[in-house]
Parts: sequence; structure tokens; C-alpha cells
Amino acid sequence: MVNDLVMKRIHWFTIMSAFAHVLSQPVNAETPKNFQLSFSKQNLSSALNRLSEETGLAFIAPSGLLEERSINDLTLDGSPLDILSALIEGQNLDFDTVDENLVVIRPIKPTSIEPEMPISGSESPSDPISLKTTPLLQDTIRVNGRYNASLMSAFDRKLVSDSIIEVVDAKGVSDFPAQNVAEALQKVTGISVSRDRGEALFVSIRGLPSNFQTVTMNGRSIAVNENVRDSSQNGRQFRFDTIPTELVAGVDVIKAPNVEQDEGAIGGIINVRTFKPFDLENQTFAVNLMGSYPELAETTDFRTSVLGSVKNKSETLAILGALSFNQRSLRQDRLTLMRWRPIETTILANGPTETDTSIYLESIRPTLEQEYRERIGLNGSIQYKPDSKTNIEAEAFYVDLGVNYRETTYSAEFDETSFNPQNLVSRDQAIVEATGFATSQIGLETSDLNHDNLLLAVTFQRQLDRGQLQILSHWTDACSQTGTPIRRTRVNGDVGRVRYRVPKFFSGLPDIVFEDTDLNQPGILAFRRIELRKQTSSDQDSALQIDYERPWQFLFFDELSAGFKVRYRVRDYDRQDLIFDDRAGVVFPANFYSDFPVNDFLSLEAGDLVRAWVQPIPNAFSTVSAFDPSFGPPTAGDLRNSYEIDEFIHSFYAGANIDTTLFEIPLRGNAGLRISYTDQTSNGHAVRDDSALPVSFKTNYVDFLPNLNLVFIPSDTTQIRASIARVITRPSLADIAPRLTLNSSGTVLDAVGGNPELERYQAWQADIGLNYDGRYGMLSAGLFYKSFNQFIFEQTSDIDVDGITYTLTAPENGGSARVYGAELAWQKQFNKLPAPLDGFGLQANYTIVDSRASYSETFNDDLVGVAKESYAIGGFFETDDFSLHAIYNFRGDVLRAVGNNDQLTSNDKAYGTTDLSLSYNLTDNLALRADIQNLTNEPL
Repeated sequence: MVNDLVMKRIHWFTIMSAFAHVLSQPVNAETPKNFQLSFSKQNLSSALNRLSEETGLAFIAPSGLLEERSINDLTLDGSPLDILSALIEGQNLDFDTVDENLVVIRPIKPTSIEPEMPISGSESPSDPISLKTTPLLQDTIRVNGRYNASLMSAFDRKLVSDSIIEVVDAKGVSDFPAQNVAEALQKVTGISVSRDRGEALFVSIRGLPSNFQTVTMNGRSIAVNENVRDSSQNGRQFRFDTIPTELVAGVDVIKAPNVEQDEGAIGGIINVRTFKPFDLENQTFAVNLMGSYPELAETTDFRTSVLGSVKNKSETLAILGALSFNQRSLRQDRLTLMRWRPIETTILANGPTETDTSIYLESIRPTLEQEYRERIGLNGSIQYKPDSKTNIEAEAFYVDLGVNYRETTYSAEFDETSFNPQNLVSRDQAIVEATGFATSQIGLETSDLNHDNLLLAVTFQRQLDRGQLQILSHWTDACSQTGTPIRRTRVNGDVGRVRYRVPKFFSGLPDIVFEDTDLNQPGILAFRRIELRKQTSSDQDSALQIDYERPWQFLFFDELSAGFKVRYRVRDYDRQDLIFDDRAGVVFPANFYSDFPVNDFLSLEAGDLVRAWVQPIPNAFSTVSAFDPSFGPPTAGDLRNSYEIDEFIHSFYAGANIDTTLFEIPLRGNAGLRISYTDQTSNGHAVRDDSALPVSFKTNYVDFLPNLNLVFIPSDTTQIRASIARVITRPSLADIAPRLTLNSSGTVLDAVGGNPELERYQAWQADIGLNYDGRYGMLSAGLFYKSFNQFIFEQTSDIDVDGITYTLTAPENGGSARVYGAELAWQKQFNKLPAPLDGFGLQANYTIVDSRASYSETFNDDLVGVAKESYAIGGFFETDDFSLHAIYNFRGDVLRAVGNNDQLTSNDKAYGTTDLSLSYNLTDNLALRADIQNLTNEPL
């Protein structure tokens, strides 16, 4: 039985009114820069990787071509191509230059490899996915259109990585309608999103809940903005609405970890890559201007971004700056808090109901939410390369998101003792139709929220005589707060008889008919109270990391790496509440109310319910109560809601790259061990006799996290991948806090608590997959398995606080669980068709997941938060000047919470949307574009 039905209908249309992308070439042609590089004895592929890192050239070659080729100790001077010629001299190899950044290496007897466009761009030395080996090539490469080129570039990055990853580059991010990075990731295999007010907020990998993912920026952990709008909290889940797509160069979804990557992601690591100045042309300037029209909000918003990059003549210094500004108006029509409760069996006596009927609809709450957002994003980067062996980089990323929020709602809360048993209708052991006396509460909430996120990072890389040293440091701070306190104005009272009827299988909204009262008339309900809430959440994350890698020819290894990382994180959450109820029970006249702000609330859904109701005027009610908006020192209850978490993590890791053959089949990969020591302190307050007493809980633990990634290459078109790893996910920061939050709305009394004794999630995971790049397109397939020996779930129980019974939801340690599934992806451009049909292409992916969890010795169910299936299917058509892209994204049913205290589960119903994008190049530097999100107007 579903006990929480949320109706969301956000349909928006976006038009790019002007798009100027100017790549300014240098005024004077420059002489190619010369380098002096020393190479020790090593295999040729490692030497080419070094040359790529030093010069920016990218190399591609048929798989296996560089196997068993090596070089002796060499010191070389000259241009990048001069050095390349010397490296391959006597190797029976030659090369072709595709452009200034891309070189194709081939045998002396060449095959026809003449790409029209580059497949892969140059790699930044700080890129977390390094070009350890070369990608596969099709016999003939033909690229029509920029989007298809981005697909091929992304697939190349999958091929060259030793890990199991998914990639979206800048073009792939921008070519479908996307307000943020999460929405751009929807078309990636195994990725689905959770939405909030129509915008993607959290990302799910392979169906697992979003708390199983970690988010990094350029390989660095980034602080998390918290939910300060209501009492629920996100914990470690990164809010993707804080990252605009315009500042993103690409995204890597890493499904199988390496030892140098942060632990804490059972689902996967989402690494957001920003633009780097040495990756762009000598002078780059780009401008985006966009207008959007959200259908429900019925307004026009604007969006713009600017990016510029320059280098000095000697190409030792490069600077980049980017700015993004985004407005967005949102409206969400919801039906929520469908709370089901057990019914007393005496009420059913002599009624025409099933004898085992046990639950009835206790309360329901239609809600209108309106929101206006302004988001400003800044990105700056400086790269300095004083010589061919040194790279120094400093970067800053900042986002400010301001949210003006307005929520209005009414409720129907039923007294089951007033039901007439003769008029009850039962279905599936639930009373789905009844008439009884009820109370109602009308509430109006207003708030101004602010989310800031700042990342400062410095990188130092130095090529040594034997190996490479890298030092990384960063500091990041995410602050979320109520710019002005949240204000809730509430009126409530008895409303006489109310009838409800719940339809079958989501065939419309429930009927909620007020037979004795008109909620759109003032003077019906009495003043209850005014509530003020002030919240601030600060999340700071800082780290220092030292890595060293060097060639190491031993057995089947060719490179050894080791490192150390120390990371400190602190979450400080403060909340204060004020309540003014001195005029409770007084009925106020019409001038204390305003009209309902819209005339089409939930108008596209069937159902007989109140669709307009009076609105309390907050300032009017403030004048007749003892209202004082100033907050004094925190009360005992405030301190009970607040907490601080300190987390200190030391990690040591060592690994080695594998480069060998097995049964004459090329084999590469990596193996390693990461040892992580975690020290946590949870500070808060307990309340006893109206006094707040400080409490502190300490815990520490050590994790040994081995992993192995292997890539078999049986042919030039095929890769077989295998991976096994021990992984963990730490509990939510909010969940391990010693806190207790009490909430009441009408007759609904809820409490949310933390549990400092939670243990981390622990699991083994295994993957096996296939990558194919040939005449039938680009194909990826895989099987995955995760076995948990410890997980966490939410338990519901009743608690007594000051003589009042609350329904408490708090996390508990669970037992074992397992997750297994399969994923499949395919993409192809039909470039062998006659023009213009050769511009057609298709892409599709599908993920299916099954899970089982042991919540107690006698209770088993699916794992909470796991989507059973997700898929995306799309097509595109591109010519030199025109492009059309369409994609459908689907996420299947999700178990939100298992049945516990009230023996009920709650679920999220399957949801799918269709997005469309069209663009036309007016000139080489100017394009027009139109986007549509949720083309078919799907509700969630």
C-alpha cells in the first residue's frame, strides 16, 4: 500500500536566444614549442603517456600495436612531433597528425585511418582518468556532428580507463536540456535521478540510493549543502542543483574504484571535471544567453554564462575564468502525507467490510509550492608550467544559490470513531471510502534560503628522474541557511463531515469532499499559531594528499604507485524555533486572509477535492499576537535539535599497474590496497528536566579495502573487463548525530532522531563487463554484484516526550543484504547511409537490479531506495549546421521505506520523461537552440 502520493508536474520550455562561441586564433603564428625530455628504459606506451602529459598531444592506435615495444634510456630535444619520431624510430611504426592535438600511430604498412574530427581531446595532467593505454579503433572512423563526436570521445575514455566508468563530456552535458549536472547524467548507463520540485537533485548509480555515491570535483571531495527548508536532512548526499552545467567540462561516473580514490562509495564516484586553461585554445571566449518558460509557473526566466581563457606566448602560464547566472521559477502541485493507520476492530463491527481490514486514511494534505531561484556560479583556474617537468595549478569554484519559497496547504484529518460502518468500502485490507468527522489545518509557509559552496584547491606535479610526485590540497565549505527565518502561519479547527475515496492503481487523485465547510471562505477556522525557524548548516572538508608513482618492471607489473591522504571534515548544524500561540482559538475576519494565488491547482488530474482555499496573511496575524521575531539564546529544545560532527580520516594506499598477456591475450589493469582509519565524534545535547546536557559519542574504525581491475583485449574491437573490491559507505552525518527533532502539524505528531551508534555500510562488489567498438556500433554490457554484511535502515516507533506520544523515525543497524543486476548500452551513427541520412544516430541503455535485505531475524524485504530498473533511449540527427536530439529517461518503482511500526511500506512509483533539443548554426560562431523538458507532461 502506498502511503505517500506526491503529484509533481513541471513542464518547461527553453529557448537559447543567442549563443556565441568564439575561438580566437593567435594573431601571429607561433613557432612550435620545443621540449627537452629524458626517458628511462620503459615500454613505449608509458613513454607516449609521458609525452602526452608533457606536451598535450593525444595519441590513438589500434589495440595491441604498442605491445612488447620498448625504448632505451633517451634524452631528446625538439618539438613534440620530433620527439615522437625519435621514440618510434626502428619500431616499424609511423604516424599521421589529425590536428594540432591528435596523432594516430599506425604500422609502417598503413591502414586507412583518416578521422574527420578528433575522437579524444588532450588530457590534463590532473585528470583523474589517465591515458595509460591507447583506445580501440574502428577500421574507418567517420564523425558527423559534434554530439556524435562527444559520444565517441566519451567511449574512448571508457576504453582507455582501467576502471569501469561512464563518461559525459562538455558537449554531451550541454546537448540535452539540463538545469544541472544530475539532469545531464540521466542518459548515462545505470544512472537515474531523484527530483525535487521538478529539478533533479540527487543521483542514483545502478539503482542504489543516492547516499551510496560520493561526489568529487577534479578528483577532490567537495562539501555538501544541507536541506534547511524542513526538518529532514540530506547528510552526505550532494545537492546537484548547486552545479550549473555551463561550468562543467565533463563528468566521470566511476563504478569500480582504484586505491587512490576516496573510499565511501558503494554505488560509485561521480567526478565533475571543470575547464582547465591549458585544455583550450590559446584564446577562447564563449557566451550563452537563454530564456526559459516553465509551464506551471507561467513566467519567463533568464540564464547566461561567459567563459574566457588565455595563455602567454611561451605557453608557460594559462588563466581561465567562467561565470554563470541562472534564474528559475518553479511550481509544484502536490498531494502528500497520505497517512494510513490501523483501525480499531470495534469500529468495523456489523459493517459490510472484510474481516481482516486493518487500515484507514488518517490524514491527507494537498499542497501548492512556489519557488524562485537565482544561482550564480564562478570558476577560475591558473596553470603554470615553468619547465617540461613541472605543473602547478590553483583553482577556485564558487556557487551561490538563493531560494525564495512559498508553500500553502490544507489538510483533512479523520476521526475514525465517527465512521459509519455501514458506509465503509474496503479493498485489499484497506478502507478506501468512508465519511466521518474531521479537522483541517490551513498553513502558509514563506522563507528565503541560501546555499553557498566554495572550493579552493592547489596542485603540484613534478616529473622526477625515476617517477612522478604529486601533491594535492584543497579546502571546501558548503553553507546552507535561512536568510530570513522560515515563517509558518497556521489556522485550524473542526470542519464537520468529510468524505474520502481512494481510486485504484493511481487512476487519479482521491476524492476529499468537505460536506459541511467551504475552505475558500474566511472565518471558518481559528488561529492556531505562528512558527519561526532559523537554521544554519556548515559543512567543511579539507585534505592533503601526496602521491608518488614510478616505472616498475616486475613480473606482470609496469608501474608502482603509493600515497597518503589526511582529510578533516566538520558538520555544524544549528536550529532554533519560536512559537506564538497566545491568540489560539480566536476566529479572525476576512481582512486577515487573501485569495488563493493560482486558478488551476492540480487541474490536469481527476479527483473531487478542494482546489482553492483562503490564505492567511502573515503580517496581519503578527499584529494581534505577542509576535517578536528576534531569537534569543538557544533553548533546551533548540540544543536538542542541533549537533556537530567531526570526522578525521587517514588513508594509506599502494597499487601497481598491470601490463602483460594471458594466453597470448593482452591484459592490463591495476591492483592495490587502501587502508583507511576513521575517527568520528558526535556532539549534541540531551534534555532532562527542561535542561540541556551536553553529550558526546566517539567511534573509530579501520577498513582494509583491496581492489583488482582487469582488462582483457582479445581483439581490436573487444574488451572484457573484470573487477572486485571491498567498499564502504559511511553513515549520513545527520543520522549519527545525537539529535531529536519534534514536529507537529494539526494532530500529526512526528519526531526524527539520530543514532550515534550506527555502523558503516560494508560490502564486497564484483563486476564483469564487455566493451565492443566495431561495425555494429559501440556496445557495453555488464553484470554486477554487491554483498552487504552491514547496512542501515529507518525504524519507526512510538516515543513519549513530556507526556506526548510522537511517531519517531530513526536509523538502525541492519543485517546482511545483496544487490545484483545487469546493464547494457549501445550507440551507433549510421554513417554508411547516403547523405543526409548518415547524420542519424541512436543511443540506448538499460539497467535491471534485484535486491534482498535482512532487517531482522524474521523480516526480509527489498533493500530500501533501490530502483529495480532504469533505462534511457534516444536518437539524434546532425548535419553541419542542424541538430535534433530526443531522449526518454525512465526510473522504475522504488521502495522508499519498509513496513515496521505501522506495518506499512511506502513506495515511489515509476517515472519517465521525454526531453527534446534542437539547434541551428547561423554562423561558425553563432547558434540558436530550443529545448523542451518533460515533453509529455508526466506527473511524479
